[in-house]
Amino acid sequence: MARSDGAAFGCRQVSGVAGLGVGAPQANIRLEGILPLGWRIMARKRIVVADPEKIEWETVERALGRLAGWREAVARAPEVVKKAWFKVLSYDEETGALAALGKLGEGVHESRHAHPSDCGFMILEGRLVDEKRNEIKKGMYVLVPAGVEEGAYDVPEGCVLFVHSNGPLW
Repeated sequence: MARSDGAAFGCRQVSGVAGLGVGAPQANIRLEGILPLGWRIMARKRIVVADPEKIEWETVERALGRLAGWREAVARAPEVVKKAWFKVLSYDEETGALAALGKLGEGVHESRHAHPSDCGFMILEGRLVDEKRNEIKKGMYVLVPAGVEEGAYDVPEGCVLFVHSNGPLW
């Protein structure tokens, strides 16, 4: 079982980090590697600083399969998930909210689908092309409300995106 202080995962307390917003807690956490599994990051009202360069790319099945409550969700995920890679940046055990970097390889096709939670993504590298041939390019942001169908998407030359949800993706 994970230690709640994060030390077992290479995380450390950071002193002198300014709190953000009114009533921000004094104890802030800097994450040096993958997020501690089972941590209630959001529920504890802690500032999270994650360095993606220190987090390894993992298959989505592996990255999310280790998080509480996600094993069943990954089993329900569309086939494209088996072709995607993630770097989990933050995760809320109570709500399933997630922030991650995602990577899709060249030639991947994602069918039309919906998520049970609000989900958004921003293209950091590459592009997606939707079924109407609209391009979603670097710097563009898409927010999809829970239950609303999105896609289908094609990935012409690979793509890196920032993904977030306010609950489980599947």
